Amino acid sequence: MDYRYLKAFMAVANTLSFSQAAKNLKISQSAVSRQIKLLEESLGHEIFFRTSNHVILTEKGTELLSIVSLIDNKIDEIFFLKKTLRLKIGILHGVLENWFLAIILKYINSLEQYEILITVNDPIYLKQKIINGSLDIVISNQNIQSELVSSVKLFNENLVLINKTTVFKNIDQKKLEEHPWVVYELDEDYLFHYSKKISNKIIQVSSMTALVKLVKEGAGIAIIPDHILSKDDSSILSVQALEKKIKRDNRDGRVGAGYGIGSGVGGGDHQKQDGELSNAIFLTTANYKKYPEHISKVVNLAKKNF
Repeated sequence: MDYRYLKAFMAVANTLSFSQAAKNLKISQSAVSRQIKLLEESLGHEIFFRTSNHVILTEKGTELLSIVSLIDNKIDEIFFLKKTLRLKIGILHGVLENWFLAIILKYINSLEQYEILITVNDPIYLKQKIINGSLDIVISNQNIQSELVSSVKLFNENLVLINKTTVFKNIDQKKLEEHPWVVYELDEDYLFHYSKKISNKIIQVSSMTALVKLVKEGAGIAIIPDHILSKDDSSILSVQALEKKIKRDNRDGRVGAGYGIGSGVGGGDHQKQDGELSNAIFLTTANYKKYPEHISKVVNLAKKNF
């Protein structure tokens, strides 16, 4: 049923005048009459009694008006009234702490009211949630292209080896097992895939901020994306480029889950499934013909940063 028919019905029912309804809707009186006729034909009932001087709602028309008015109010509430829109974002931990928080601050400064829910989890979980509609935006290492959702590349990550300058000097990257490790996730951290041997001194921590701080305090070495480091860190930390590329784990293709890049059955750059890891971060949304305004603002802010 065409929604315009219901709008014409409400306009006539509320004024009991076809001419006044036409003025209110800014269409011709003949168009109003035709829409009411088509509505009555589709319902199989008369909804107005008409005379040369009067328009009266029938019993069915009165019942219809009470229901349609409720529906119309709900439609206005959903699509036209200004209200706080909830924005649901899923993101990797390292990307949130060291890059995306600045985006959020810019976003909220442009709004009078807002409600933002941020979920931090691994790439596989975030992929499931964006596909089933539980999240509006996902920022992770996964390049997802489907009929429902699609990803755009934001930036490439550069992995570096860090250590406190005054504690570990001249680190031989072929003998990383000789130093204590500070890792984000046991077994899936970059160090486990970069080093042929495993250190017997390992600290695991589920915070990128805490990980970097531990390295600054001399607790060990770590491999992280370089965007996590601040300008001030260079005075405390030694930052080395990796001498070789990190390869995917032969067992299941995973490396570095939840870090900023790297986990993910079905994740990462799909063009490199079995070889060198693609260090890229993607922004994923549903395939809107036109972004809702609250989603569009975040997407544009994220893209402008690169």
